[in-house]
Amino acid sequence: MSTASTATTPPVSRSSSDESFKESYKKLSGPSASIVSVYSAAFTARLIEHVMGRCVIEDLNPFEIEKHYHLQEWYYCFKKKFMRTFPSGEEFFTHPREEYEKFFSGSEESIRQVSNCMEQCFHMCIKHLLENKVFFPESMFYTREFIENEFIPSIRDSDKNAYLVATQIRRTKLAMRASQGDYKPLLFHLLALSVSPEKIWCQFLAIFVPKLTTPKLIEECTQLFRKAESSMKTIEKQIQLWYVSIAEYHKNWLSKGPGRVKRFEV
Repeated sequence: MSTASTATTPPVSRSSSDESFKESYKKLSGPSASIVSVYSAAFTARLIEHVMGRCVIEDLNPFEIEKHYHLQEWYYCFKKKFMRTFPSGEEFFTHPREEYEKFFSGSEESIRQVSNCMEQCFHMCIKHLLENKVFFPESMFYTREFIENEFIPSIRDSDKNAYLVATQIRRTKLAMRASQGDYKPLLFHLLALSVSPEKIWCQFLAIFVPKLTTPKLIEECTQLFRKAESSMKTIEKQIQLWYVSIAEYHKNWLSKGPGRVKRFEV
């Protein structure tokens, strides 16, 4: 597999403003002045190239995407895998290029190189995983700004009715999997679409409402809900604890289904 050092250097220019980027993803850690250099640029660039040389890009594919309406969910899950795989991946995905580069110490050339390496890795992974999809644009250098600020919004806006129908069909199928204990696909689907924690809880509670046939079961469900919500800070951890508790105390609430569903690991 080609490494980042052997490929064409990505362009530095951006198709969308940094403000648009920040508004879209709202994960910036704070003002750029507060960023402290924590990585050696030269060492990180070599490490990124090493990881890319050994990486099996297909392992970063969260699921086989069939409809372009599901790209936002796919991309959210892809990001989680990418951030865990590449050094400084989290900083890359949560900051525009100018602020990302402030995490590195070294010469201007070495800092520019590490930024180019990461952008090249992103391009190669996106190209490998999506270039054969009929809905995906060809023959271009894929950047985060293009995917996040232009392409994904264009899919949502192209046919809002069809988008909503496709999303609801997808959510219904994922809720069925969640009823069997495979909750991550539904959780990531909801997080990818920026559903609020309260509405995420409503979605998961609705799955188990048919099981609450007595006042005692309603009270026990409420207690498990209260424990999960109060014990963990993030919605991901809350839902995880919720399912752990259900598996321990009310395993019969989980539907068996027609067969074991392949787990969705991200």
